[in-house]
Amino acid sequence: MMDDFDYDYGPDMDLIDNYPWPDDIYDDTGEIDMSKLIEILEEEPELMEQFRSLYGEEGIAYADEARAMIGGEQTIEALYNNCIIPNLTSAMENVVPLLVICLLCSIVARCQNRYVKHSLSAALGVYALYWFFTWNSLILVPYGLLACVLLQYKRLRNRVGALLSSLTLIFVIACEFIIPAENWHNVRGAQMVLSMKVISLGFDLANESVKSAPLLEMISYLLHPGSVIFGPWISYQYYVNGVSYKRQWFDWRWLCYIIKSFSLAVIYLTWSSCLSSFLIQPATWGRWPDAYRDAQSFRMSHYFVCSLAEATLLLSGVGEYNGDGELSNHVQVSEPLNIELPRSLVEVVTSWNLPMHKWLRNYVFRIARPKYGAFSAILLTYASSSLLHGLNFQLAAVLLSLGIYSYIEHSLRQILAKALSLCIESKQCDQCSHKYKRFHIGSIVVNILFTCVAMYHLAYLGVMFDTSESGGQEKGYSMVHTLRKWRKLGYASHIFALCTYAFYWLVK
Repeated sequence: MMDDFDYDYGPDMDLIDNYPWPDDIYDDTGEIDMSKLIEILEEEPELMEQFRSLYGEEGIAYADEARAMIGGEQTIEALYNNCIIPNLTSAMENVVPLLVICLLCSIVARCQNRYVKHSLSAALGVYALYWFFTWNSLILVPYGLLACVLLQYKRLRNRVGALLSSLTLIFVIACEFIIPAENWHNVRGAQMVLSMKVISLGFDLANESVKSAPLLEMISYLLHPGSVIFGPWISYQYYVNGVSYKRQWFDWRWLCYIIKSFSLAVIYLTWSSCLSSFLIQPATWGRWPDAYRDAQSFRMSHYFVCSLAEATLLLSGVGEYNGDGELSNHVQVSEPLNIELPRSLVEVVTSWNLPMHKWLRNYVFRIARPKYGAFSAILLTYASSSLLHGLNFQLAAVLLSLGIYSYIEHSLRQILAKALSLCIESKQCDQCSHKYKRFHIGSIVVNILFTCVAMYHLAYLGVMFDTSESGGQEKGYSMVHTLRKWRKLGYASHIFALCTYAFYWLVK
């Protein structure tokens, strides 16, 4: 790799020669990508020292140039012209057609003929899938067809939920090994939403909370344009009710919610793609500020998807409407404030994706808890969430860590709240027997302390979701990437969690 530098290498090149340089160290022109080079050097102090000793002051200047290239000397005007506008333009080119499809679906939903309404809705959903994923959308076909057959087979009605869960697990694992990584990663989000719909409908039919699901309505539910791409998950009954309301042709409340969700999506995308690295510039403040920036950038991209999901579902006409045909309630996907300034990690888990949290609680945790106990049910819930996202070490490691962290924090705060009679449990007290309520100085101080701890854990857990490795977003990140990011921070969060558990064990 270092043959590209025209320098006198000196006597010792072993470390540089033997280092496993990634293929994407080169840019499209075949030259070394300086931003990637400096990131690798900063993560490997010995490599950096050898680089400096070999290339002297010129090597240092090389590193400084790379640092400037990744955001160190960018003006607001350059940020606007070179980052904000290109990112928003690219996003709009992909999203606007989906918004048009959802608007057409909203018009179709007013049709009184159920055959026409549900057939056109499903057709629009198929077109939306093709628009976003082209021929990769065919990956979903075998699973969808087999799921429809099982859901319609009445003799399996009592066991269909468990059967569909097994089918989903087998299909996801098979795709991980059979489908090329880039193609599978492209449709994995849509596959997750489809799987959640299929499994929830299976269990609802098994316990008779849904009496029947006619084939046409079921296909329309699974392929509805308002949720087939970005989600969110909605139950079958919510969908049927949502498209059955008689709505006004124009509703100011409905329009305002769509504008609000779409505007927030634009803000979150801008922050994630441009503002985070502009405000906390790489290699300037140190490792932990960099970790916080990368983690927050990932969270903002998640809020972007959540807000867009809210907008598309509303625009497609699915919601709750009053007798006058006006929107009275809608699906909220995420609560960003509860994540950025969390009371606890439990609140982060709950607020991250509200519909998915509801799905995991109803169809995994509540089923597993009576059989296996609370802790095992929590681990099974996080394992299910990880499998729904695909076999990915990075995500599995984060979700498992988050599950254990949340359980330790929840258990410790329960004991402290009881011992100190303070309102400091993971969830805010409504009507409690604690002597010192939530506005007592002791409660405030302890809750702020746990908020800081939660933010610390989030910075650590989210640091590997940055885009420093080319191809990571398209193919998923490797175990090496995850461990390297955590090693860079000294595995500090895991050590802190272990110490917290030791303290909990001593005081319980």
